[in-house]
Amino acid sequence: MRRANFVGTKSGGGKELESESEGGQKFLPPNPLPFCPPERSVWRAKRAISSVQKRFGFRQTNAQIIRYNSIELMKIKIGSKNQVKIKAATDAVKLYPNIFPNPEMESVHVEVDQFGHPKTLKDTLAGAIQRAKESFKDCAFSFGIEGGMMEVPFTKTGYMEVGACAIYDGKNIYLGLSPAFEWPKKVTDMILTSEADASQAFRQLGYTSSKKLGGEAGGIIGFLTDQRLTREEQTKHSIIMALIQLERPNLYK
Repeated sequence: MRRANFVGTKSGGGKELESESEGGQKFLPPNPLPFCPPERSVWRAKRAISSVQKRFGFRQTNAQIIRYNSIELMKIKIGSKNQVKIKAATDAVKLYPNIFPNPEMESVHVEVDQFGHPKTLKDTLAGAIQRAKESFKDCAFSFGIEGGMMEVPFTKTGYMEVGACAIYDGKNIYLGLSPAFEWPKKVTDMILTSEADASQAFRQLGYTSSKKLGGEAGGIIGFLTDQRLTREEQTKHSIIMALIQLERPNLYK
């Protein structure tokens, strides 16, 4: 079991990133907020939940709160074992302490209907939603993250690659998209014909010697932008976009 404190700490860097792995991975914080007495930490978590409820009229009746060493934790599931998605979700959640006080992140393997690389925005969103719903069990929220292509007019190939995030609270779905970019034409053609996925296409076309560029730190978007934007950051942006409606529900009634 891997332990990590997600309250006021930084998570691992690029060396920890890898592609989908076998087996479970669960994160439990060892004595969160060691500088505060347990009773004060619990009071802070309750006050954070109360604050966001009063400010935005948010009523989270299905929230799963558990206790660990006298600290109340909010459980959040991630419908993937992909380390990039886990890191992106973990980093995004840290930006919202009023919504996610003392979060406990857990990644779970999910079987999705969509096989291969989604080729439409509808399929990409459907994959994210299915991941979120399939992983929702004994938790306050679940995150589903999926990447795929969508048709975009005026582009060279007619398509762009985009990341989708779906957040599920047991009743409502909150959606967000990442920045989109266009694959090289030959890569797009190979994906559309199911001849290869993006990583395979880049290797077969001689663009890289990496066997799995998409699974490396930074991903293919990191390669294309010379690490100015990494796959981790791109995925994180889709999560932040999905959290807008969750943070400000009064604007979306």
